[in-house]
Amino acid sequence: GKIVIEAQRDTVYPMTKDGTYVMNRNRWGYIRTDGSYLIPPVYKSLERSAAAGLFIAENEKNIWGALSLATGQPLIPFTYEGLQCVGAIFAYKEGKKWGVLQIDGTELCRPVFDEVMGRLQDDRLLVRMGKTLAYVNSRGMIVVTLASNINKAGDFSGGYAPIQCNRKWGVIDVNGNS
Repeated sequence: GKIVIEAQRDTVYPMTKDGTYVMNRNRWGYIRTDGSYLIPPVYKSLERSAAAGLFIAENEKNIWGALSLATGQPLIPFTYEGLQCVGAIFAYKEGKKWGVLQIDGTELCRPVFDEVMGRLQDDRLLVRMGKTLAYVNSRGMIVVTLASNINKAGDFSGGYAPIQCNRKWGVIDVNGNS
């Protein structure tokens, strides 16, 4: 019954063993269970990625970066127009294109993709370049380029991914073989 976080914020949820998101004046932050701020409520968007050990945040200028889950300090600088955790790597946006980063912010692949789709599974991440679908690995290298008649594909699981060709679905392996 003890109040841990005073009722002064617009929104507080969900409470975890580490703390909780707070919204104050339409900005997001994160408060520890002792009531102290890990991250002050200054971000337009704040998303926790426990697997990566960080928060992905959007600042007042619509620029994205990442903050440490432990300290709240920047880990990936606020320089990107978009940032997504897609598994063990990040997709980042510059202009209209997407590239790939390691979790520490090291660039793996310049922004050359029109879209990053899904999550890195079985060391494969689905991307789109124009009308072409391809898979990149965790080093940002294209490892499978799909045929031009394949118009949909999905994430890998157990070494296989679904693909759609001429309105029919099939399956490919990690090397792109059907």
